[in-house]
Amino acid sequence: MTNESPLAAPAGLATGEIDGARPCYCVDPGRLQRLQHLIGDL
Repeated sequence: MTNESPLAAPAGLATGEIDGARPCYCVDPGRLQRLQHLIGDL
């Protein structure tokens, strides 16, 4: 993910862990699908 990852993690869209000196973030597919559904309902 990009530099926006630290914003996505508190929003629940990504999970992260520290790998050495760098944080590694991964998208939570279930949360992303939920967000897409909510946006689609607008």
